[in-house]
Amino acid sequence: MASPLKRSESVEAVGNNSVEGLLSPARKSFASKIPRRKEALAAAKQLADNQAAEEPPSPVPLTLLRSAERAKKDKVDRNQQFIKELEEKKRKEKEAEAAEADRQRKLRLKLRKSILQRAAAVRDAPTKDEVPEEPAPIIEETAEEKKIRAAAQKKLLLKQQAVLEALQAKKRKEQVDEEVERQKSTKKKEAVRKAALGSQEVSSRMQDALEKFNSSVALAAAGSAIAAVRLKKDKEDDAIAMTPEEKERRLMQQEAIKRKQVEYLAKLAEERKQKALEDEEKRDLLEKKRQKVREEALLRHEAAKQAAAERAAAAPAVVAEPEVDEKPKVNVEAMVSRLSKLKTTEAQLVPEAKDFASWKKRNGLAPDTKVFCITGWYPVIKEALEARGWFHNPDRSSPYFDLKWALKSDDLKNVKLNEDQLVNHFMQNTAITTKVGLLHNLRNITWFLSEDIDSFFPRAYDLNEPSDMQAYIQDYRYIHAEGMLKRLRTQGSQPVNLGVLDVLLSVCRKRQEILPDDILDNADACGIEPVVTDLQWEVLQRCSISAPGAIRASFQYTKPPVVADPNAPATELSPSEQREDARLARKQEKYLENAFAKEKVRLNALLSQMEVPSPNVMATVNELLQSLEALCPQFHLNGVDCKNVWIVKPAGMSRGRGIRVFNQLAELLAYADVENHKECQWIVQKYIENPLLVCNRKFDIRQWVFVTSWNPLTVWFYMDCYLRFSSEEYQMNDLSDQFVHLTNNSIQKFGDNFYKAYSTEDGSMTVEGNMWHSDDLQAYLSKRYGLDPETNESIWLGQIQPRMKQIVSWSLQCVQDTVAHRKNSCELYGYDFMIDEQFKPWLIEVNSSPACDYSTAITKRYVETGLTDILKVMLDVREYDASKRRNSQTKMPKPDTGRWENIVKAEYIAKPLSSFGGSDFEVRGKKLSKKSQRAINQACQPRQANPATDAPDLTPDDPPLEDGLEEAMSDEAESGPSKADLPPEVDALL
Repeated sequence: MASPLKRSESVEAVGNNSVEGLLSPARKSFASKIPRRKEALAAAKQLADNQAAEEPPSPVPLTLLRSAERAKKDKVDRNQQFIKELEEKKRKEKEAEAAEADRQRKLRLKLRKSILQRAAAVRDAPTKDEVPEEPAPIIEETAEEKKIRAAAQKKLLLKQQAVLEALQAKKRKEQVDEEVERQKSTKKKEAVRKAALGSQEVSSRMQDALEKFNSSVALAAAGSAIAAVRLKKDKEDDAIAMTPEEKERRLMQQEAIKRKQVEYLAKLAEERKQKALEDEEKRDLLEKKRQKVREEALLRHEAAKQAAAERAAAAPAVVAEPEVDEKPKVNVEAMVSRLSKLKTTEAQLVPEAKDFASWKKRNGLAPDTKVFCITGWYPVIKEALEARGWFHNPDRSSPYFDLKWALKSDDLKNVKLNEDQLVNHFMQNTAITTKVGLLHNLRNITWFLSEDIDSFFPRAYDLNEPSDMQAYIQDYRYIHAEGMLKRLRTQGSQPVNLGVLDVLLSVCRKRQEILPDDILDNADACGIEPVVTDLQWEVLQRCSISAPGAIRASFQYTKPPVVADPNAPATELSPSEQREDARLARKQEKYLENAFAKEKVRLNALLSQMEVPSPNVMATVNELLQSLEALCPQFHLNGVDCKNVWIVKPAGMSRGRGIRVFNQLAELLAYADVENHKECQWIVQKYIENPLLVCNRKFDIRQWVFVTSWNPLTVWFYMDCYLRFSSEEYQMNDLSDQFVHLTNNSIQKFGDNFYKAYSTEDGSMTVEGNMWHSDDLQAYLSKRYGLDPETNESIWLGQIQPRMKQIVSWSLQCVQDTVAHRKNSCELYGYDFMIDEQFKPWLIEVNSSPACDYSTAITKRYVETGLTDILKVMLDVREYDASKRRNSQTKMPKPDTGRWENIVKAEYIAKPLSSFGGSDFEVRGKKLSKKSQRAINQACQPRQANPATDAPDLTPDDPPLEDGLEEAMSDEAESGPSKADLPPEVDALL
């Protein structure tokens, strides 16, 4: 009988052999990598044999042997189970891959079948022209029944045909979309393939080409069907039905684009024609110069030849050997040829004319011919002057002209004018043509007129001026408080924060009581408290009016910044005076700190209380707002809700560059960043929150003004103007949208809706090109709002235009002393206005050299008529005034000035302020000496009367003594000491 150990070994061997017999070769190689227990058992057996050989054999218990056999059998079973699980897992993975491949194959077949079916259905579907014939009726019918039946059949046929066309259109659209998607994916794959070709081998390239070919097999059968769909789509109209409104809108867009293209081509052709004419004129001028050079050379040659003949005739008859002039002969032909080879760019090498008369003679002009020069694109000016018989001098730098029309004033900087020459620009006019110059000069209007700048110019501040910066911050805080008070008025019977309400009433009352002149001088001067203190601003900014609140415990008193006046004279104080000033400053500082602490405690107590405002409080709020409305001319500009919107602009830029709109103080100051970029000058101006809207769009007005003289001030106002609309509808939610808030044509032309036409509220008028003529605005206001009740005229002629004339006159009078008064000069300015809801115009800015291009049909009409009429003012009116000065008795009819109206004709100022140049008008005082001080004190002391010497001789007719003394004392008190009574030292000092 075999031992248990041997039986286990035999069982293990048989088990291993049976497992290896069941496995395939690949599986055997995989199973061979699994760690086995056979080697470990063999090692254990060898160790047991060795031990048995060394030691005497000992009996082994039977239970121990059976347990070892069971453990070995369990280990072998677990290994077999692990192998079976691996095999099952791999089999399932292969089945899943095969199923997925089969599914993909079926999907491709299904897709191919559906594409072929759709293509066949579209190819076999009948079209509009393929209408099946109706079978002939079998039963005889009357003519009326036949007619009714034919109409019904026709109606049914049309309905079926429409349904069929809709289905076909839907199918075509689906197929086109599928093809577009396929093309996109193909292009994407092609781009990826091309990008990867650089690093791939030839074999990989061939494999990619093969894959591309295999992927396109599925859609190859549908190629002819898709081509048929394309052909069918090209033959028929658009499949998607469009509404009449969409068709009309699309037609209007196409017409606008076509009109814009035609205008551009016309402009381009006109420019080319103009350039060709200028080149031809230059060639003609050069040819004239060459001809004159030839003629002068020939004349000199003929004169020399004639002089030589005369000398030969006057010589003696008998001469042995006449003297021979050995000088080389002049080759006249070579000289003429050399002089005639002047290039066009070297035409200036011809000797300059001595004067204007010789220049005209050289150019073949009559002495009385007028000459003009032009820099820039002004075809209207050129055509109008040539129609008057003027000659165009193409040399822009030539000093020979009667009129020079330049684009910029820099083109005339070095031009010295004669008495009979005229130019279209003044010098040093930045006082009105820049935003900062206009702001500072309009603030001086009270020195010239009894008008307030706030009545026609929205509040503006120069952020580079420290005093203006502080004033702007105060204004921003106040408008925030005013807006909260306006919203409180419409809030109704709801609880409010008593602390916030107290601050609002305090701020608005302070605004009502503070004198405007004191605010303009210095808002933080001694004795004048700011409108909104830092503590009040802390409450308004951090506490809500509809919820309890509190002031931050860390918020402490800070000394307000004192803006020093740079023009104030320096004061020298003695050490004792300096100590006294320092002591008073410390005392005042301590007083302000205590007042701040008390006010903080009081407001904190109120901020925790919520109550419904009583009727008395609401009546106080209404009265305060009504008082502010009457006091502040720009109360309505702040808007109904007072969103506190401001517009910041670069001081020296135009065409809307750098302009942004903000309603947050921190964002605006961060954008301007005045502290780090002091070289850039910024102007912040109040945004008009209640503009007049047309077609729910914001607009501004461009008005031309022509100044022909500053002394005497002579201003011409063009009776027409044009409006510039924003391309998007007005809204205040997105302040960063320039197409809503900025109306500059240079910005709006990039908008998506710039070329779209839109109608007014009643649909009676249309806006095209984002512009309107003033006649259109006048008709719109008359239709929508009626006539002005005071003047019984249109609102435009009765309110808006007269006010615009006043504003133009006021603005020019403010800068009259700061612009250089150069004779024989004039200038065209472009005023920009905006209109609020109450039809009140507001001046925004003044531009030099306003745009005269034909950007739209409105501007073309405006420029052509305006510039044509402006020459009548420049030339005809000037000639009329000159003739009247020469002979005041002549009765000449006044010249026609078209649509230009003279609104200002001031008196002549003998010594204007600008004529003094940089003169210093400062008055400096001188400290009095002790001797002079004693003399003044002695002269000011009352002189004691002597009754013996000063008693007057009285007569019975004289008045009583008391009356005479009282009269004399009153006269002396009024007149003061006479000059004869003063000592000599005081007299010399005075």
